[in-house]
Amino acid sequence: MLDGVDIGAGDASSGEDETPAAPVLLGALLAYAERIRVLSDARYISAPSRPSRLYALLEPTIVPTVVRVGAHFHPKFWLLRFVDEDSRPSHRLVLSTRNLTDDRSWDLVVVLEEDAAGVVGAAQPAIDLLRATAPEDAFIEDLTRSAASVRFLAPPGFHELRLHAWSAGEGADPMAGRSGSKMLVMSPFIGLDRLRALAAQSDQITVVSRPETFDRLAAGGALPRADLRRLMDLAADDDGLSGELHAKLVVLDEAGGRSRWWLGSLNATDNGVRRNAEALLELTTSTAAGGVDALLSTDGDRLGTLLEPHGIRPPSDDDDDDEGNQGEQALRQALAEGIWRVTVTPKPDGHLAATLTVDWPEARPDPEAKIRVGFASGRSADRLMLDLDAAHAEAQWPLVLLQDVTSLLEVQVRRPAGDPFTLLVVAVLTVPDDQARHAALFRAIVPDVDVMLRLILLLLTSGHDARSASAAARALIDADGESADVLPSLPLIEEMVRAYARDPDRLRRAGAVIAGLPRDDPRTEPLRALWDTFDAALAGRQ
Repeated sequence: MLDGVDIGAGDASSGEDETPAAPVLLGALLAYAERIRVLSDARYISAPSRPSRLYALLEPTIVPTVVRVGAHFHPKFWLLRFVDEDSRPSHRLVLSTRNLTDDRSWDLVVVLEEDAAGVVGAAQPAIDLLRATAPEDAFIEDLTRSAASVRFLAPPGFHELRLHAWSAGEGADPMAGRSGSKMLVMSPFIGLDRLRALAAQSDQITVVSRPETFDRLAAGGALPRADLRRLMDLAADDDGLSGELHAKLVVLDEAGGRSRWWLGSLNATDNGVRRNAEALLELTTSTAAGGVDALLSTDGDRLGTLLEPHGIRPPSDDDDDDEGNQGEQALRQALAEGIWRVTVTPKPDGHLAATLTVDWPEARPDPEAKIRVGFASGRSADRLMLDLDAAHAEAQWPLVLLQDVTSLLEVQVRRPAGDPFTLLVVAVLTVPDDQARHAALFRAIVPDVDVMLRLILLLLTSGHDARSASAAARALIDADGESADVLPSLPLIEEMVRAYARDPDRLRRAGAVIAGLPRDDPRTEPLRALWDTFDAALAGRQ
């Protein structure tokens, strides 16, 4: 679950870009896209900078989440399940301060492993948040049911473990009622009221943030007595270290030599507690090892070696563009709340057209904005200009190719004042034949029969028994591009039988690729007949 997501993937859709690694990329996308869900704030899913037909393979992965104006869907955690060769599951919970982007920022990540000695039900707050956010998603229901009884162990050096997670508007301050001698607050964004409340919970407070955050706070009112620190300018560091602070951590030194940590998505703002959806982990450790002074020490590789004091400066004009920011936020909110639909219909001449409709449930986007929409595949269809004067917008692509159609839409926004931005939205897609769409997609992505054969074998052998793939299959997968005059059916039969016995879903994914094989190649005829046999067997198992 993430606040911001950048979508990106390599493109293997043109022959000149095709490399021996392309089947591996395609195999990974086909094998795992349906096993992943990314829940993200619908207002902050960035469209890919490079269009690709491969993005259509990510359609089942992305789950946009809409929250009310003024709130953010802000949790950042990964819940993972692994299955070993004996079909035994194990789980991992990753709490982070980082979004799923390529930003070069300073963040914190903690990994919790399943362990019989751990805390039973530790993941329940995250499970509740997942279920509340996507209540009808069968994949999430299966994953959360599996993780509900799992025991998770605190990381080495830490003791008590407690997870806090809540939906937008349902938070309770996890730090309320705690007090101590020293506190460290690290947050890129800080609210003055929240900072004053935290300062009242300790005798001494050190605050680490961005310089512009401190300057805005000081311009808005008197800061509590605090030691203000910022990251050093590391742009010219020999190790290549650079980037802004994005980590979020509160450390409180309590009585008895114990220190308490809170880390996760929560910034030091009242909005984070009262309005946003958030997730953070609470841990305890010894003050000697993980207290405020230990962290701020300048010995070795401690945090203190990266920090320097901050002196308050007048805020710059760039730091105070509230009107421009509010205008962009209103636009993003309207685009996220819109109901987007794409309907593909055949034309009398046999070609296809696609109609885009958008219904704005409440506030419409600023009519002065210019909004252009295209498929994330970025291929034959031109971008459409949306008419924002009515509660219902409609436009049509007069000619589309089936392999270019996807539910993932790139929305380009330009405003009379303010910077342009691009957003990815997920539409409800209706096509005459979805299986034919996927077949056309595979033919367009991998037009070469030999590469397609390698991809099919990769799909059949990419599960937990990949190492046991037959030598003939491995030789075909690792081939360096030689063409085969005769389709080698024996490795395919062997791997299809293994997949049928151990993982029928893998066989179904391979079947989707087989459906995309060219019909005019004599080498594909035996493979199609072979797949028909297994397809009938799979249907009989249901």
